[in-house]
Amino acid sequence: MAGQSLIPVIVSAREKILDHEAYTHASASPLDDRDEPEPRLAAA
Repeated sequence: MAGQSLIPVIVSAREKILDHEAYTHASASPLDDRDEPEPRLAAA
């Protein structure tokens, strides 16, 4: 996790303004939500 996203999480948790439900159910990236299989590369 990059510091740019970690620091706001720490601060909001300490200030008791972190939405724990949203944080718990969030995915890391929209790319992680793909249901498609990874494309295979052709053998050389």
